[in-house]
Amino acid sequence: MGELGGRFSNHDRRNWHVAYGILVVGFQRWPFESLKQPTLGFATWCLGTVLTGLLYGLMFFPYMFGGLQAAANAGQHFNSVAPELWYKGLFAGTGVKPTVYLVFGVFTWMFTYMFMVANIWAGKPWHLIKSKPWRGIVMVISIVLLSVLSMKVSMAIMNYVWGPIDPAAKDGIKSLAYRYFHVVNLSAFPIFPFLLWTHFFDNWPRDRYGAATGWVIRTVGTFVASTFLYIAYYKFFGRLFLGLDTVHQNKPVDWLLWYVLPLLFVEWFGNHWPFYKEEQAAVSSDAKFPELTSGPTPVKVLSN
Repeated sequence: MGELGGRFSNHDRRNWHVAYGILVVGFQRWPFESLKQPTLGFATWCLGTVLTGLLYGLMFFPYMFGGLQAAANAGQHFNSVAPELWYKGLFAGTGVKPTVYLVFGVFTWMFTYMFMVANIWAGKPWHLIKSKPWRGIVMVISIVLLSVLSMKVSMAIMNYVWGPIDPAAKDGIKSLAYRYFHVVNLSAFPIFPFLLWTHFFDNWPRDRYGAATGWVIRTVGTFVASTFLYIAYYKFFGRLFLGLDTVHQNKPVDWLLWYVLPLLFVEWFGNHWPFYKEEQAAVSSDAKFPELTSGPTPVKVLSN
């Protein structure tokens, strides 16, 4: 079946769950926001599950299932026997070579950007759109465009560093499939920095230098930190924790997401103990995504 196909099948399903993020972050649970809990949560979960199934079925499942079955039956490489994408004709004449890995890369960047909106971006600048569902529609379109741009920039950087793609290569850094898959790896590196920035540094500097300036500082800082994390991972951590030396062998997406868990455990279950103490205060609109909180009702926040 091939290493790339096997690794792909192990953790592709996580990214189709971006539908839940779209409903909660983008649409703020519209059209169910008038419901009470637990009906609200159950309705959101049901719609998110339906959307997840549709996205997975339309964009991925026929290709993946057919490829895995053919590879298992023929004993061949996954990429050499997988069926054509049904939407491949949509890219005719554009110069884009769509593969399921391209879709996977775009969706993982959507996953990352969606949660940047809910954390370091604090809903900005989409909070300027007051009406639903237009805020969610504009946000989703913006995030899709950002994700496609991030995929193209990532591919351009790899072309510069590793040289042009070899059309005959089925795997490795010269193959189109691997480079799209490496876009997935790149999309995971900002996750730890922006979660750390929000949950442990309280979205510094907030509005101290103006909301727009704070937004830019957090965004640039996140990508600078993720660049250093990328270099450190492939230079030290991959060999130390996984015993893998080459960029091609080392596909760190699962590891990158697993090491986020201790950070979230300290935040969600430990209330930052022993680093912070609890106090009662109003929620800052810059610290929380607008309308994801209950408004001016006092809630627990953390201070030194």
